[in-house]
Amino acid sequence: MVMTLCGCATVASGTQVIMLWVALRRSGFRLRWRLGTAGLRSPGAMAAWVLGGVIAGQLGYVVVSNVCSAAGKALNSQGIDGASLNTLSTAYLIYLVPHAVIAVSMATAAFSRVSHLAAEGRLTAVGDVVNHVVTRAYGLILAAATVLIVISPGLSELLWGSDQIGTIASALAIGLVGFSQMYICNRVALALGDGRSVFVTNAVVAILTALGAAAASLFPPSSVVLAVAVATAASNLLGWALAVRLLRRRFRLSGVELTLPHAVVRQRWVLLAVAAIGCAAGIVVAIWTSDSGGTLALVIRPVALSLIAGAPFVVYALVARVRLR
Repeated sequence: MVMTLCGCATVASGTQVIMLWVALRRSGFRLRWRLGTAGLRSPGAMAAWVLGGVIAGQLGYVVVSNVCSAAGKALNSQGIDGASLNTLSTAYLIYLVPHAVIAVSMATAAFSRVSHLAAEGRLTAVGDVVNHVVTRAYGLILAAATVLIVISPGLSELLWGSDQIGTIASALAIGLVGFSQMYICNRVALALGDGRSVFVTNAVVAILTALGAAAASLFPPSSVVLAVAVATAASNLLGWALAVRLLRRRFRLSGVELTLPHAVVRQRWVLLAVAAIGCAAGIVVAIWTSDSGGTLALVIRPVALSLIAGAPFVVYALVARVRLR
């Protein structure tokens, strides 16, 4: 099974390369092979910093995987069906969906424009683009995080017969905004040719996550994976703050002050407040329907959680409309 999955992933990557090559050929692009290292000094140094950040992240994941695996093994030896590394991995895949759809798409679309503007030395224009992308992504990601926090446990119970995966996904979603915003800031830093900031951010997040996982190992086995998820979320939020600070310093060194539109960002606190109320209501609904089986639990819980998850969007839309008038 593992070989089949890995083989299919490799075939898919190769297919993408072939499709890209065909598209480039039809557009008139011709690749000229040259030996030597001319022109690779600057990209090579930046790639080295990025690779260092990836290595730091993987070392942090070694700690996380060992701690979660040990917790799962301990629960299994006690005959308890509890959260393990597989639970965290599945929850992480759910957690990454809104990030991939929203943050990665928006950052990728803006990357070329930011790179061109940076190459032309128009950092003020770069700041305008960054503010636009960060603001739009912030609202959308926060809304997605609200939905994940509210409905993940109920959805998990419907799909897998247990709320373990959903509970871990909800804990991870606390740091979803930080994770996505940090990703966007790192992409902007790369467009500016600043690989060092990307390395520092990723290394700090990896260290904090590893320390949090090590601390989580002191918890009872049934709470270890949840504690690791909370530590991961907190690390991503702190990494976001660090990435913003480094990016602002990078602009400041070039004589440009990068300022986020605080008036627009403050509107998101309204959404966050309503989301907190929605989460509380979601917990009440989950508890109320937990003792009732059959059709009642299968019908009432999804409908109620969907309504609760949608409430923040309605309130935010009304408040934003009033403020923008």
